[in-house]
Amino acid sequence: MKKKNTLFWILAILLTLAAALFQRMTGPTNPKRVHFILNEKEYHSKMPRSITNTGDFCNLKFTIKDFPDDVVGSLFIRKCRSNEVWARLPVERTGDTFSVQLPAAPAATKVEYYLLFETGKCLIPGEKIVMRYKNNVPAFLLIPHILLMFTAMLLSNLAGLNAFFRRERYMNYAKIAFACLLLGGLVLGCLVQKAAFGQFWTGFPFGNDMTDNKTLFVFLVWFIALIANRKTAKRPILVGIAALAMLVIFCIPHSLGGF
Repeated sequence: MKKKNTLFWILAILLTLAAALFQRMTGPTNPKRVHFILNEKEYHSKMPRSITNTGDFCNLKFTIKDFPDDVVGSLFIRKCRSNEVWARLPVERTGDTFSVQLPAAPAATKVEYYLLFETGKCLIPGEKIVMRYKNNVPAFLLIPHILLMFTAMLLSNLAGLNAFFRRERYMNYAKIAFACLLLGGLVLGCLVQKAAFGQFWTGFPFGNDMTDNKTLFVFLVWFIALIANRKTAKRPILVGIAALAMLVIFCIPHSLGGF
């Protein structure tokens, strides 16, 4: 019995880490991998797709290792999906680090930009990238939000595994997972979004934000599962479905609907 419990914990942790890694690698707010070709040599970099307002200007930074010293860079930027004229901004360089001073913009503003590098022989255009502005989120909101959501995911996986094998303890894990989801997702999640983008809720019925909608959906699924098991724990299939829904939903990147 003890060995099986340990195995369930290990599997739950691995599932949680795998889902988090997948979300991290596919999320639209994570830096975009790009490459430039100069003199038949390929150079790589990661370009920001999210930037935090820090005053009147924001410093966009990226790194290109061993890029030729004679290359001059410019960044062209405008509001996303608009017909505005592209604004051209100079790219400053210190070693392998490149930076651009961007004007600040209201939170949730989306812009599109691309780089253009010039040498004495040719132009090297970069691909267009969509980026969103956000405000700084206080650590006292962000850290507990992240910890509670990971805890909810971990215990959800644990509840699902125990429900699959019809072990009675699955309801203990399910209740704590639901509480963490409620506090971390619907309470702190709204506060984090308010701090970052100026609005508490932009999902159904007020909008189509993917992060809000997926949190609401999995909350309702878990709520139904717990209500159905409120008197006697005899419907493990519903807890298993809720755990599976949580795993799938957790793999959907944050802010997907915002890009």
